[in-house]
Amino acid sequence: MNIKLYLKKIAMKKISAIIVFVLISNPLYLSLASDFIQKDKKQKTLQNIVRTSLDFCVQQSLRMAHSLQDKSAELPKTADAFGNLQTCNSSWWTSGFFPGILWYLYEHSGEQELQYMAREYSARVENQKFTTDNHDVGFIIFNSFGNGYRITHDTAYLAVVYAASKSLYTRFNPLVSCIRSWDYAEWNKQWSYPVIIDNMMNLEMLMWTASEFHETQFSSAAVSHANRTMKEHYRPDYSCYHVVSYDTITGKSEHKQTSQGYGHKSAWARGQTWGLYGFTMMYRFTKDT
Repeated sequence: MNIKLYLKKIAMKKISAIIVFVLISNPLYLSLASDFIQKDKKQKTLQNIVRTSLDFCVQQSLRMAHSLQDKSAELPKTADAFGNLQTCNSSWWTSGFFPGILWYLYEHSGEQELQYMAREYSARVENQKFTTDNHDVGFIIFNSFGNGYRITHDTAYLAVVYAASKSLYTRFNPLVSCIRSWDYAEWNKQWSYPVIIDNMMNLEMLMWTASEFHETQFSSAAVSHANRTMKEHYRPDYSCYHVVSYDTITGKSEHKQTSQGYGHKSAWARGQTWGLYGFTMMYRFTKDT
């Protein structure tokens, strides 16, 4: 038996002091017991920190929800340099994040007011389930309605996720083997078919929907996208490009650049993280090493 588990069982059973003394009188046992106690304290301290932090998030998120409750078309976006809240409408790519936060906090706390607010703010982005002109529908709908369905099993939410997956799927091009991120951008006309690393995050909705509804076209598109992204976006050192644009006639990659990073060959930190999450998530679904 693991000595640490054994000592823990002794403590729980409050065995006689004589037996405890025999165990800890050996220097090895004493060292192991001390190590267990210190780790146990650290674990409890960390748990307290996490719990306290989440409880504080509950308070702050409810305050934010209340502050916009009478503005039915607005959602939190960011803060300006002076700490003032800036808002967005449902079409902004982060619009589903706040509803998702509310769902996570409801899952943590069980507070009914959080569920009410999560439902209200999710409803503010429902119209995006029909978005077909960019890939952000995954960000918007799966954070809000995806979490809402996972936690409540409300079948009305399931229908929204399915509709959004159909919308995202329309952006898949079999020749390119990828889901297009942006349509023709006025600010960069050289991109014929831009695919950004961020899109790895949106594949989760397709993989989940394929599993839930047994419709493999969604997962096939997601796997195809992930495989092509692995080949085209990543350098030998596993850093990644932000944008890869493809030729829509040949399907070959023609530009490898950045839109928000330092330079075309730099590793943009946020984009690097999109990829890390995306491929970890794809492995969770496919078990493809």
